[in-house]
Amino acid sequence: VLNKHKIMCPPDVSGKIVKVWDGAGTDGKEEIQLDDVVLEVEDARTGAIKELNLYHYWPVRKPRPVVEKLAGSQPLVTGQRVIDALFPSVLG
Repeated sequence: VLNKHKIMCPPDVSGKIVKVWDGAGTDGKEEIQLDDVVLEVEDARTGAIKELNLYHYWPVRKPRPVVEKLAGSQPLVTGQRVIDALFPSVLG
């Protein structure tokens, strides 16, 4: 179904890519699952190898680490008066 699937790397993982699964050595009829290891990254500080899947778990209530929060520049207008009046939101 999907021709390309990008691997999401968690923000706390960094280092040198050691191994990437490319499907070599298979007959082409096998399907990869979400929890199969597709990438291995070696941490430069500790030397530990972190295995990455096609997904990673991140709790909804925990914000992503960012350097700074950008200020909103313009209002987000949905076109629905009730939503725009009761739940104003900012674009940006």
